[in-house]
Amino acid sequence: MKEIGYSELEALFTAALASLESRKAFINSLNVFPVPDGDTGTNMSLTLRTALEEVQKSQPKSMKELVSTLSAGSLIGARGNSGVILSQIIRGMATAADSKPVLTTTDFTQMLTKATEVAYKAVVTPVEGTILTVVRRMAESAAGLHQEDYTDYLAEVIRTGRQAVMETTGQLPALAEAHVVDAGAEGLVTLLEGMLMSLRGETVASGKLTLEDEIEEHVGPQDLTYRYDTVILVASDTLPESQIRAKLTERGDSLVMASAGGLTKIHVHTNEPYDTIQYLMKFAPIREGRIEDMQYQANEYASGPASGADSSSKPLASTDGCVASPMSRPRLPAAQVRASLCRIGRGQIRGAPANQIDCAPLPSSRCPPVGASRADLAARSAYASPRPRDRSPTGTDRTAARRRPR
Repeated sequence: MKEIGYSELEALFTAALASLESRKAFINSLNVFPVPDGDTGTNMSLTLRTALEEVQKSQPKSMKELVSTLSAGSLIGARGNSGVILSQIIRGMATAADSKPVLTTTDFTQMLTKATEVAYKAVVTPVEGTILTVVRRMAESAAGLHQEDYTDYLAEVIRTGRQAVMETTGQLPALAEAHVVDAGAEGLVTLLEGMLMSLRGETVASGKLTLEDEIEEHVGPQDLTYRYDTVILVASDTLPESQIRAKLTERGDSLVMASAGGLTKIHVHTNEPYDTIQYLMKFAPIREGRIEDMQYQANEYASGPASGADSSSKPLASTDGCVASPMSRPRLPAAQVRASLCRIGRGQIRGAPANQIDCAPLPSSRCPPVGASRADLAARSAYASPRPRDRSPTGTDRTAARRRPR
């Protein structure tokens, strides 16, 4: 095959998702940088899945429509550091493919080159030995290739990517200490391997892409400098980027800012997630937010697979439409975060898997002040648990109607 149209490209990304999901647990088990919380495979998979779900909704009829939807969808669905960077790789690829009705291998090289440029720009402090290094190495390799057939071309690109992944162990002390390769880099090459298998007519479940056993060696418990993984989607793509970068860098690390389609997703590791939310609300409305306790996740990861907690999929806080009843073991400044999320419109607080709680909407008029104490919150019914059933004169159970299925 020497050219691919928009429907073929969609099929390649679908195969890429299947490949990521088949190796998700393995990729999670590699995750020790920047934080050993074991969620890279999950985050990359969910990011790409959201992008493809948006494609299914919009049913694009051209290359331009497809890549635009993939770009916007991956940004909306971006989870964690790896997910946000992946969304920018997809954005770069989409930018290079936007005006082309079909794609040759030369076009795909331009897509990889643009992906590298956009991804590096999004990361405030790029680190070599990560997914960034591998996408750059693959783009550089592709630029020197002359294969017109996609199967031969992509096999060569992946060969370079695999070598670059293996070399990440020696590029970052954290990887060398754990004797692993970079999880994000592994995820990116796994994605392309799924595309190659699709071109060859193979299924993801066959051959070398069969799920591998998780590595047995895990890093020991670590005290993290910054505890909360905070991801905010802001309803603007014209934010004062340099100002925000400077401010948030003072408060945390692993800062990534990514924009597309009128939205900006901001990822940062911080000890002050509620302050981050309040700061960003000065510039534009917040579409959604997600906060995860990385210290809890890191402790679970250090205890190994036997712990059985897929903490990466259970946020401590997210703007999912409800305010929760009290947690038995809160590990978050819940009062401040609850107040901040409430002012976005709706918020949710969750604890560990065993403490996941049922929640119902809190009217914005009852949002507590940001500095509210537990007593203040309780008085405003933010901690009401359980709520009495409230039936309208017509007999409708309003409490049940308010609840959203999780």
